[in-house]
Amino acid sequence: MVVAQVSGNDLFLRNGETGNTEEIILDAMYMVDELKRFNRTAVIGILPRFGASPHALSKAIGVNERLEDMCTPLGVRFVDPYNVFYGRADLYLPDGVHLN
Repeated sequence: MVVAQVSGNDLFLRNGETGNTEEIILDAMYMVDELKRFNRTAVIGILPRFGASPHALSKAIGVNERLEDMCTPLGVRFVDPYNVFYGRADLYLPDGVHLN
């Protein structure tokens, strides 16, 4: 099985701004197109980040929804981790970015 997690660093930029969601989706579409040739592929959406603005978190939700809409018709499994990880500081390292 091939598993790919997408674009967290492209959305949550170091300067506190958010990345271009259209570019993120286009990059993800290219990645999914390359990976779908494998029999079993799963794409994991963007994780929430501690300290991110509500606007940035909302964009993460939107990107995840679009990724799911893109993956499903291609037979690529999409896993949306947002609700599982939101508010769960215990699952992250102190930086609020990397998983524990």
